[in-house]
Amino acid sequence: MTADAPAKLEASGLVKHFGAFRALKGVSFAVRDRSVHAFIGPNGAGKTTLFNCLTGTLRPSAGRVILSGRDITDLPPHRRARIGMGRSFQVTNLFQNLTVFESLRLAAQAQAGIAAYDLVRPMERLGQAAASAEAVLERLALHPYRDVKAGELSHGQQRILEVGLALAGSPSVLLLDEPTAGMGVDDISIMKDLIAALGREHAIVLIEHNMNLVLDISDVVTVMHQGEILVEGPPDLVRRDERVKVAYLGSEG
Repeated sequence: MTADAPAKLEASGLVKHFGAFRALKGVSFAVRDRSVHAFIGPNGAGKTTLFNCLTGTLRPSAGRVILSGRDITDLPPHRRARIGMGRSFQVTNLFQNLTVFESLRLAAQAQAGIAAYDLVRPMERLGQAAASAEAVLERLALHPYRDVKAGELSHGQQRILEVGLALAGSPSVLLLDEPTAGMGVDDISIMKDLIAALGREHAIVLIEHNMNLVLDISDVVTVMHQGEILVEGPPDLVRRDERVKVAYLGSEG
């Protein structure tokens, strides 16, 4: 990432109330193009609420979300997806009986606004969805599993397929929610390399508890605490910050 890379996703003064509880307290940041921007913090820090406000699952009580210069604060998730936002979920969310290729093709069709059994769209549009699916198969090294049902994949392969579903619509911004959750050591290494590579092509928003992974591959790390930003900067700055060491890295030295 270069310092003058354009901001692809911005939050400005995001506030979220749940009754009297303020889950977000005026959060602002910018995610640059071709970068990995990670958000860390303990449970209750506001990471998931922030993620859901960015993706449209929740509507903020105040503030704005900007995608590629466009205010998307009031847009529903499917509209955000069609203008360049892709996301994965913390809990694996796949069609277990569809093959890997079918899953990717369906995701590409959905991003293009084509229904699963749309018989009136030009064949060219359907062909484009299939081509997108093939490209993602190659990009994520899933081609050996092309005709394998999603439910028959290992957990690590399912997590990678989840990322593939988000990529199928050719997003400019990719939001990954705990992508290594439940993974073994070998699979974590594969996912780590994948996220680092994707960060050279996309703007990546990453929520992740694996601190070693976050500090190894992120360009910017935002540390959240009680709904606010505690520290933000490059990994080395975050690693050295005494408040982070005590609160999140478990060290006082």
